[in-house]
Amino acid sequence: MDNLSMTQRANRAATIGQCKSQLHEGKSLKIRVLSGSMAPAIMPNDLIKVVKCNHKKLVPGDLVLAIASDELMPRRIISKEKTEDNQDNYVFTLKGDAFKEADPPASNKSVLGKIIQLERNGRTIVLKKDNILENQVTGLLQKLCFWKKE
Repeated sequence: MDNLSMTQRANRAATIGQCKSQLHEGKSLKIRVLSGSMAPAIMPNDLIKVVKCNHKKLVPGDLVLAIASDELMPRRIISKEKTEDNQDNYVFTLKGDAFKEADPPASNKSVLGKIIQLERNGRTIVLKKDNILENQVTGLLQKLCFWKKE
């Protein structure tokens, strides 16, 4: 591995660490999205607002900021299963809306926060808490599409 890739890895780890720290302190984050993995819900260059989440309250369809392949990625929760350790630990199935395949299973540690707002072309779109039914339906449709392929 060359020095540049080592530096890039160190910078990514530092960025992820800073995000975790801010969310743990109850601060919100605003992050510019670079990829099209969540298109059309979240587009490249959108600015997302992320807040600390209670993993217990997350439901399929919710949009979250997660760590995938050592990078911060917006993702949709497709499913959530409680682990058998009698703690509030979960295994999440996450997926980018633009992808056919889901990501590998993710733990609480990989799901950093909930996306509650995005800014696109100067407009702010608030992802309301009262859209729970809409999020659940969207999550269910994503899950059905995911299962259909298998």
